[in-house]
Amino acid sequence: MPRARRASWTVLLAALPACYGYAPVEPATLSPGAELRARLSAVEAERLADVLPGVDRLVEGRVLEADGEGFLLLVPVAQRQTGSSLQTLNQRVRLSRDQVIEVELKRVDRLRTGLLIAAGAVATGLLAARILEGGRIERAEPGGGDPPELVAPAFTVRDLLQERRARAARRR
Repeated sequence: MPRARRASWTVLLAALPACYGYAPVEPATLSPGAELRARLSAVEAERLADVLPGVDRLVEGRVLEADGEGFLLLVPVAQRQTGSSLQTLNQRVRLSRDQVIEVELKRVDRLRTGLLIAAGAVATGLLAARILEGGRIERAEPGGGDPPELVAPAFTVRDLLQERRARAARRR
C-alpha cells in the first residue's frame, strides 16, 4: 500500500473520535440518559477497584438516576462476542457527589463532525472521479529515469456497462 494511501487511512481513523468532546458540568444538572466522564477521588476509586476492573480515577458511563446525594451510572466493563454479534457488559455503580471531583458531559462537536463529513465526501468524490475516468497509465520515455507508477482501477464503470450490454445481447 503506497505511503499516501496508508497516511490517509491513518488520518481518517485518528479523526473518528473527533466527533465527540467533553464539557464540564455541575453534578446537580445531570439528568438520566446523559453520557459523562467523572473524575473520582482516590478513596472512591479504591472503593470501586473490585467492581470496575482496570478503572483508575476516570469513569465513563450513562446516568440512570440522579439525586441530591449522587448518581447511578451504567458503566461498560467488558465486551463479549456471541456468534456474530458483540455484546457490551455493563455494571451499575452508585457515585456519591462528595467523592466526585469533576464531571464532564459527552457532546457531539458539530464543527469537527461537519469537517469529517466534508472530508469524507471529498475523498469519495475524488475516488468516484478516478474510477469514472478509468485510471491513467503513464508510459515511460526511452532513456527516462525511473519507471512511472501504474495507476489503474480494478474495473471502470465503462467496463461494467459494456459487460451488461453484452449479457443483454446474448439473452436475445
